Amino acid sequence: MTPELKVQFRERLIQDLAERSIPGIPAYIALWSVIAFATGFHHSHPAVAYPAWIGFLVVSSLRLLYQLLYKNLYRFGPKLGDGLFLTSVMIPAGLWGGLFTYCIAGPETATIRPLMVMATAGLCSGAMSSFAPDRKIAISYLAVIILPACSSIIVFAHDLMPLFYLMLVFIGFTLLQLSRGHREYWTALGNEAALAEKTRQLEDISKIDALTGIYNRRHFNQILQFEWKRGSREKRLLTLIMMDIDHFKHINDTYGHLAGDDYLKGVAAILKGAFKRCSDVIARYGGEEFAVLLPGTPLEDAAAMAENLRQAIASQTVKSGRIRLKATVSLGLASVTPDFRIPPEQLVSLADKALYTAKNKGRNQVQCADAPLPPANAPFLAVVEKTPAGALPDSKKKVVGG
Repeated sequence: MTPELKVQFRERLIQDLAERSIPGIPAYIALWSVIAFATGFHHSHPAVAYPAWIGFLVVSSLRLLYQLLYKNLYRFGPKLGDGLFLTSVMIPAGLWGGLFTYCIAGPETATIRPLMVMATAGLCSGAMSSFAPDRKIAISYLAVIILPACSSIIVFAHDLMPLFYLMLVFIGFTLLQLSRGHREYWTALGNEAALAEKTRQLEDISKIDALTGIYNRRHFNQILQFEWKRGSREKRLLTLIMMDIDHFKHINDTYGHLAGDDYLKGVAAILKGAFKRCSDVIARYGGEEFAVLLPGTPLEDAAAMAENLRQAIASQTVKSGRIRLKATVSLGLASVTPDFRIPPEQLVSLADKALYTAKNKGRNQVQCADAPLPPANAPFLAVVEKTPAGALPDSKKKVVGG
């Protein structure tokens, strides 16, 4: 995993470390209780046994408190969260390391020394598993617990050199365990990130029209539903531009469908350059028809933008191989304040009628719908024009033709 991705997953790392180390919270006080009280060490060394037990009780309580608050602490300040976590880990480790050193080199501790060695080995093994995602914390933990005892053997207890060598071997195997756990954790996290990215890409593909690179009709309808509901709550104006390429069938019939595809891509590029607000929604609605949704834009402003778009398309040529294509567009606009009692398809119907008004009046022009939304209690079909039997309504006549 790259360093950039590790930075991205820093909060996830702290969360995982905190959750993986939960079993270690009661471990210190439980182990020391067995060692100190079951062996009678608290009778022979009360000045050591009881303060250590109280110390483990306090640090375990603080560690539990951190466990309950670490998410809020991290959001308040990542460095604060990291620092408190490291402190909550190293204080009990330092306390145990001090006791372990005392049991190795201190007087009259031979009775509890084997138990301390076994308990320390267990704590270190568990820590290597818990802290494997962050090698710095894991190695620091290991050093704080074991290295003081190793140093005390060299300085004060030469008769325990076999134990010193055994601890060196244990450290080596523990570091190998740590390396493997660290690699497995970050590999799994990298795979998870790659899967999430692939999922996001698939979601994007499902929203995007493969030819033009803008939203497809399915996603446009989803956004229209969302904006309609939001506009109903906020009483916010919603404006729609429906645009159709004039005589597009002539381009396909004369120059071929590949040339037609190139022209569609060229028009989509012009649309993306004309509508740059993050709230603007551009989509290929079907065939050579495009839709632009403009939340919060008055009809007059949208009409001016549509006219500028019409002029830009009419004046530009699109290159396809060795030929240059040029065409015009017709645009229909509608602007309403959404009402949750009325389906959003009404807005599409109004803009679609304005579009075909523009086409019936000679094409290459902008027309605005002047019809308001129907009453909220009116059925949706009431606003659809009746057509003679066997004939298609105007909104269905054109998908690829002009």
